[in-house]
Amino acid sequence: MMVRPKDMSLLPAPEASVSERRRFAFRLLDNISKSLSAAGYAANVFDPSEQDAPDYTLWNVMMDGSLSKAHICDGFYPVEIVTPVLPADKDWARTIDGFWAAMHSEYEFRQDTTCGFHIHISLHNGRCCPLSRRDNITSFCNSNLRAAFPRRLFELHGPLVGIKDVFNKIDAFTDRDHLIDFICPSKHCSWNFLPAKTGKPGSIEFRRPPGVTSAKKAKHWIAFTMAFVWMSMKFSPQDFINELGWLGNEAGLGETLHPDFRKQLLKSAKEIGVFWHLDARLEQVNDPDQLHITMMTDRSFAWLQSQGLGYKWSVNRGS
Repeated sequence: MMVRPKDMSLLPAPEASVSERRRFAFRLLDNISKSLSAAGYAANVFDPSEQDAPDYTLWNVMMDGSLSKAHICDGFYPVEIVTPVLPADKDWARTIDGFWAAMHSEYEFRQDTTCGFHIHISLHNGRCCPLSRRDNITSFCNSNLRAAFPRRLFELHGPLVGIKDVFNKIDAFTDRDHLIDFICPSKHCSWNFLPAKTGKPGSIEFRRPPGVTSAKKAKHWIAFTMAFVWMSMKFSPQDFINELGWLGNEAGLGETLHPDFRKQLLKSAKEIGVFWHLDARLEQVNDPDQLHITMMTDRSFAWLQSQGLGYKWSVNRGS
């Protein structure tokens, strides 16, 4: 997220040096940590140069080096906040509401296409994302079907036979780590399975959602993820293949949505009690007037512009 304190007197002077801005960034992390702790959300500043891993019993605040730095000139700094492990019980939504209430009381936010909202989910407890999170726009959350081995099966046999081959290949694996390497060769996939490898935390990360600046959007994507996982646990690969069969082998799987997807997702959301946290518009869209685009290839930007929805470069591009 891009964060700026509401108290503008705290910001470095416009002529501040790089080192002064960097020192302020670390003070900002400390201030956010203190704000959350004061609101009842025990928080800690995580420094990867001094600690091996965050303490997941706390809220962890850190700098996010993967985000655009173009908004620092306006006082917005790239920050990542990681929640503690939250049980998927009746209290999780109240926790998210409280977190955002605490943040909005002292800070302002800006949306940029480099921002994302990542949800980890585990058994211990991209189709509905906006255009700015599509495979041809960002490389941080590509479809798992674009992994080298699944993609090769589609190229060899076409989408319908190809998806059957993928399912058969998955069923044939006897080693979980080898299966994860097959479907998720890097963390930059929509569904990042790497944390589920042997010796890792045991979660799955959904990376496709865009950055959020409100409790409502955060709860939507958390509920979406929980419902999707529950729907997937009940999923029948053969039923999926049968549903696609009428499209013929010329159908492009990359553009094909399970015909029953929306119905099954909403049904699953109701079954686990998260339906009312979903946005009424399941297919989310960007607000081009609020979305800043500072880091993107010209080709990707041209595609967004071709949709006729008013996407434009941020005034801070190149800052």
